[in-house]
Amino acid sequence: MKTTGRQIIYTAAGLALSLAIAVGGWALTSMLIDIKSDALLSTTGTVYIDVPSQAAGAGQETGDNVETGSSAETGGSVETGSSVVTGDSVETGDSMKQERPVLTGQDVYNILHNWEATGSERVHEPSEAQLGMEEAIEVAKSGLAFFCEEGVLPSDILEQEIEKINAYLCQNQANGQTAVFLDAIYSYWTIEMTCERYDAIFVINAVAGQLWKANIVVSTDDEFFGNQSATKLVDAFVSYLDMHSDDKWQIGIEDNEIFASTNIADSMILATAEIRSDITGHAFIVTEVNLYLTTQPAAAGEIIVVINE
Repeated sequence: MKTTGRQIIYTAAGLALSLAIAVGGWALTSMLIDIKSDALLSTTGTVYIDVPSQAAGAGQETGDNVETGSSAETGGSVETGSSVVTGDSVETGDSMKQERPVLTGQDVYNILHNWEATGSERVHEPSEAQLGMEEAIEVAKSGLAFFCEEGVLPSDILEQEIEKINAYLCQNQANGQTAVFLDAIYSYWTIEMTCERYDAIFVINAVAGQLWKANIVVSTDDEFFGNQSATKLVDAFVSYLDMHSDDKWQIGIEDNEIFASTNIADSMILATAEIRSDITGHAFIVTEVNLYLTTQPAAAGEIIVVINE
């Protein structure tokens, strides 16, 4: 069969068109990938990682992802007795209830010891055993409301409109720790709230579902905090956790700083409150309140009096 010049031209044109389509499609795909990549890098500084998830248990690693955000749902609670932190249920927005697991006093001590160790934070997404972000934010709000209703924080705090909330879930990877992720009980939510008259940072155990640390800087019109405020805060904190004090107190007062601490969980843990006020130089009285569980006793120089009841 004889090939005509016109057929050759048609064939060559067809080949050229196919090549153009292929090259154009590759170039367009590459351009779209670059645009998507640039958009992702410009909108977040968080790295999303997937690691294998294991069942909760001492000495096991658990895997999670990365999540940051801010909104609200519902929180949970933890009951404690003597040296044992027992679980309670958490009611979520869809009316589902999740039972909180049991944490012993030794568990709490080990968790706090990890939190206090020098290391780096590893952000991740919650596992099934852990509070979600909205639940954690609600725990922070309800904890703040508890202390205001107990009269140990100014009640008008609750009237303030929250301007901004930041929330993230992470674990502390202590220096020398070989496992990237420890058991789920070692994870904690950090909730940061900003308002006109106060700023607050809450640290919440992601499994126990309770506030274990809080830093609140509040502006008040009058001198709300007095010499007994630190001990009252600690009493309210122990009540909030439903723990029992060992009736051993350390109390200190110096200039504008008040300190109080009591032993709990068979003296393995300290519930501590620190209050620092700056009365001068501001239109309002600015007070910083630190409330936290710790394994670290106060330095000897900070203790003014030790009370064993």
